[in-house]
Amino acid sequence: MNQKVTISPKNILSGDGEQIRMLLQALASVKKDVDLNVNEPLDEALLQAYPKDHRWMYFVALVFDTALKRSALDPVLLQVMPPVRQAFIRLSLQDGQLLSDDNHVARRLLALLYSSGAPWYEGLGDAGEAYKQAFCRSVQAFEDVPSQQDPAIWERELTTFERFLAEEQAQVTQLHARVAAREEAIMSVESAEQKILQMLNSRVAGKQIPAFLLEFLYQDFKEQLLHLAKKQGRIDPLLRRWRSLLEFFVWICDAENVQKDPQRAFSLGPMLISQLTELMEQTFKEPVKEGADDQQELLARFEVMMVEVLKGKPPECVLAPELKVPEAAGGAIFCQVTMGQMDVVSEGDWFRFKTADKRSLRCMLLKKFEDDDQWLFVNRNGTRVMRKGAQKVIEGIEAKAIVKLLIGGDVLTDALKKHASALLKQFMAGR
Repeated sequence: MNQKVTISPKNILSGDGEQIRMLLQALASVKKDVDLNVNEPLDEALLQAYPKDHRWMYFVALVFDTALKRSALDPVLLQVMPPVRQAFIRLSLQDGQLLSDDNHVARRLLALLYSSGAPWYEGLGDAGEAYKQAFCRSVQAFEDVPSQQDPAIWERELTTFERFLAEEQAQVTQLHARVAAREEAIMSVESAEQKILQMLNSRVAGKQIPAFLLEFLYQDFKEQLLHLAKKQGRIDPLLRRWRSLLEFFVWICDAENVQKDPQRAFSLGPMLISQLTELMEQTFKEPVKEGADDQQELLARFEVMMVEVLKGKPPECVLAPELKVPEAAGGAIFCQVTMGQMDVVSEGDWFRFKTADKRSLRCMLLKKFEDDDQWLFVNRNGTRVMRKGAQKVIEGIEAKAIVKLLIGGDVLTDALKKHASALLKQFMAGR
């Protein structure tokens, strides 16, 4: 490049309008097809009004288009953005500080539109509609840009939108706490149900056991433990005691065991009756349904059975079936997720999910339930959307079925640096 142009890369990357114009002019003098391809054509009236600034306008349009794409706004919100693009280009012609000053009030308003709008999608009810209206009102400030050169007007628009978002966020934050607490309670019950069923399967299923005892364990007993889990939360200590007791039940109901080790059977008998009585009182202290007589009858039948067993008369038994256990929330799945993968995702991160019916949901990771390997997602309103296993989320991200949304960053500054760097690269290559 023969033409001598004093170019400061630092100023170019910071959005110095004069420097970028000089760079565009220098590039155009030796290469007509400067890489300024934009998604949508510029307004003809604007091009005619500023014939010497076409390259600048195309550059600004390119920066705006890239930032808009990275903002990941829903298609419904994107439909109202074309006038903003036009106004932004016009404003860049009138205000030389627009690109270089990332604290420019118009840019702050635009950044707020991007960051607050990215989590929004159609179908969020009244709250979602209220946000959409507030978004469109702020967009109107850009459409009215020719008559709004006074910075105070922009500040008023920004303040109004910020106030709306603050009030909205205050309500959502309160809802987050309730949603997380409710989900934790649900998970506690789910976890207890899994442990109850797993305990019965490991201690009873596939074993020969008296029919009356099997009926009790698979019906009233299971139902009562679930009731306690809902009321008290974790019931692990109680389950551990029952797990140990059931192992002895199964052993002593096997005639072959009694014949091989009668001494142990005689020592176990009184202990089993005593512990069963104690655990029944503890478990059915607040019964889910009236049935105290049933528990007393069960104890009486068990005592009679024990007497018969110790006399060498084994009880009539049936084969206990295996109970179906709901899919585990975590367990073995947890070890498949490495700590590095876990660190990729943090509470507060936003994601776009594609549903089976091809709808797009935008959800925030509200809480990681590490013990259960479950992640709770809410929408922009703070409402629960889903709970998914960590492994499934990581797999979805790696398969690009779940997309992490980069919310909160300055997408306009990033876009400016990207395209300014590209111009500098072209300039340096031609020197």
